[in-house]
Amino acid sequence: MTTTHRAQSDGQIERQNRTLEDSLRCSISYNGNDWNDHLSTIEYAHATLVSTSKLSPFSVDTGRKPKNLLSVGERATQVPQSRVEYTSRFVQHRQQVIDRARKNLLNVLAAQKNFYDKRRIENPFKLGDLALLSTQDLDISHATAETTLRSRKFIPRFIGTVYHLGASWYRRPT
Repeated sequence: MTTTHRAQSDGQIERQNRTLEDSLRCSISYNGNDWNDHLSTIEYAHATLVSTSKLSPFSVDTGRKPKNLLSVGERATQVPQSRVEYTSRFVQHRQQVIDRARKNLLNVLAAQKNFYDKRRIENPFKLGDLALLSTQDLDISHATAETTLRSRKFIPRFIGTVYHLGASWYRRPT
């Protein structure tokens, strides 16, 4: 389960889908009836795109670099003599790829945390303080409980007064 406004989860799939949609939109004809002709090329481009882990999704999934038309003439990798040797090399290489991806992702997460912490402002409220509650991220039914307004444009920016009970917990005074 994820929460809103969290950098690690907020819209990752939506962003990926939007990227693929934009790529298709740029590739298809005016009539838009040939999108399936371009799908494999776009899928290949997405799978080989180096991401935050400094590895492509294809490399992380399979443990090897993908072949393309430009690399067909390159020297083939040497095949080990036995299946046991091949399997042990594959497992070892696979673990190295996963470890490298994990290390790169942890470095990126640390950099994101550092960037976030530089600009973060501590909550100025103490437990039990009275405060006004912002309606910016509230469902409109909660924000308009005191009025008959049903349009976000006209609802008050703040409602309240509420007691501050903790990190993100508030309660109306009775």
